[in-house]
Amino acid sequence: EGVGPAVAAKFKALGIADETGLLLHRPLRYEDRTRITPINRIRPSTTALVQGIVAHQEVRQGRRRSLLVLLEDDHGQLVLRFFNFYPSQRRQFTVGNRLRCFGEVRFGPEGYEMAHPQCRVIREGHEPPLPDHLTPVYPSTAGLGQAKLAERILDAVGRALDGRMALDDVLASPVDLPDLKSALRTIHQPRPDTDLDALMEGDHPAVQRLAIEELAAHHLALAR
Repeated sequence: EGVGPAVAAKFKALGIADETGLLLHRPLRYEDRTRITPINRIRPSTTALVQGIVAHQEVRQGRRRSLLVLLEDDHGQLVLRFFNFYPSQRRQFTVGNRLRCFGEVRFGPEGYEMAHPQCRVIREGHEPPLPDHLTPVYPSTAGLGQAKLAERILDAVGRALDGRMALDDVLASPVDLPDLKSALRTIHQPRPDTDLDALMEGDHPAVQRLAIEELAAHHLALAR
């Protein structure tokens, strides 16, 4: 609903034909954006959410032209590196701007750095709250960006959880498994202390609950 034929075809390529398909589309992995990590505590080959002030920026010429932004907090400094950028994007990195950035940390020529992190400017007195759950990253397809896909899925999940979308709970009370709403919340909005290995491997009760629901619904549809 609310998408054209071309976009609908891309959803269908992911096995999503309706709102139920959105609810059943399990994340590929999760990102922890629930806390800001001091720059002196970040480590290579991990992802982190950092926040600091732009201390310097420059365009570095070389084999690949790149924009380097030096971000600093009260604990250290971090280089943000961008290989593809527009001149207008440089305004985001004006010296003195406060940024909140998420990306993968690596060790580069200038020390710890993030390549093409997701950044947003934080205005004085308007600091956005941190989420209380992990951020899901979904399997996607060409022409259907992660942001648009996640927006549609999380909107459907939100409506299912608050009652705006009717849920056909095929199994009234499965033994030793969570109810359908609890399973959806755990899979799409897990708390930081959730057992992610169990979620990814399919061993978590929430995943098993959704699998049973999907299987039962499929058999009922065949019976009809």
